[in-house]
Amino acid sequence: MSACLALLLLWVQSLAPQPAAEAALARAAALRAALRETPAAQLESARRQAIEAYRELRRDHPTARELCAEAGYWAGELWRASGNLAEARREWLIAADQPAGIRFRDRARMELAHLDRRAGNPDAALRRYSEIESDPEARPALREEALHWIGALELARGRPADARRAWQRLAERAEDPVTRVRAFDRIAQAWLDQEDLEAAAGVIDQCRQALSDLAQEETRTGERVRHALATMRALELLPALIEQRRAAREAPKRRAGQGG
Repeated sequence: MSACLALLLLWVQSLAPQPAAEAALARAAALRAALRETPAAQLESARRQAIEAYRELRRDHPTARELCAEAGYWAGELWRASGNLAEARREWLIAADQPAGIRFRDRARMELAHLDRRAGNPDAALRRYSEIESDPEARPALREEALHWIGALELARGRPADARRAWQRLAERAEDPVTRVRAFDRIAQAWLDQEDLEAAAGVIDQCRQALSDLAQEETRTGERVRHALATMRALELLPALIEQRRAAREAPKRRAGQGG
């Protein structure tokens, strides 16, 4: 029984961040913060010192999973600031390899997706965004960000129906109502791109109805929702497009009248 208890104690201790690891993280964070006031001539050297401090934490305290993920994330950010995206990717891959449910693990996964997108690798980016979006242990804000980019990539790939489906999920379940409005707006704009003005108008109306209760609140949230509704890009574009359609339909009649 004593042996079992000893093993259990070791397991519990491995789950909790050790004070030494927390101190190591604080030292690395202080080095990173000091970069803001470091002279340009010394910046690169100071940045490498901060990166090494994060790496030392990971080497010395591998069981402090949360802190290892955070260390990898910030080391990646520092490499990106220096322009070395290959090393940034390496650090984020290490952070992303930590157990599910760890905050900085998911942030690293998001940065990897962004790297793939910016590098012109939409298949890899979509795969990473989709993995985040479908992960129930990822933070809602990150899942929502992933849905936004899934829609943007699908639209860029010429798949507007898939883009609208992604943004529809965002419009239905985003925690921030302003995010919901913006998702509806993207759906409506996608319809406008296809010259389906009726569908776009329907989405705008759907958005208004879905957010009507919040928009009537005399609260900061209500104010934000009212502003978001009033500044929808699709709402701004729609009248001009309606006028263009009307003018295009009347042009043959005017030409015929002039010819007579």
